[in-house]
Amino acid sequence: MRKHGRLGVLIVFSTLFLSLSCTSAAAQESGNPAYSWVNGKWTGPAPGGGELEMDLRLINDNQVAGSGQIRGAGGAKGYRPVITGIVKGERVTLDLRNPNSGNNVKLELSLVDGTLKGTRKGEEVVFKKQQ
Repeated sequence: MRKHGRLGVLIVFSTLFLSLSCTSAAAQESGNPAYSWVNGKWTGPAPGGGELEMDLRLINDNQVAGSGQIRGAGGAKGYRPVITGIVKGERVTLDLRNPNSGNNVKLELSLVDGTLKGTRKGEEVVFKKQQ
């Protein structure tokens, strides 16, 4: 009987540990709920022309991670930037890195009426949420 008692305690502690680990990981991936507006697909003008589609996810409180797809004129596929960033209030700063060339583009955007607005090279850019 003693062996079964220890085994039962071991199973309970193992289950509890796994449950707490999964809960902690899920909370870390979701980030701060106040910034959940950043999650989803956004489309707007790409640096250098064409259209940029960004798929953004909030992780680790206020950090953003994602990927992008740039389509050129006529729907031609361009590069796929790797996106990282930080959210503060209703502002998000995104760094788009071209994995092929290593070139970076920085976007500083504000949430305005459900869109992300900012400027790039003196021109206004607007990203609209798709999902």
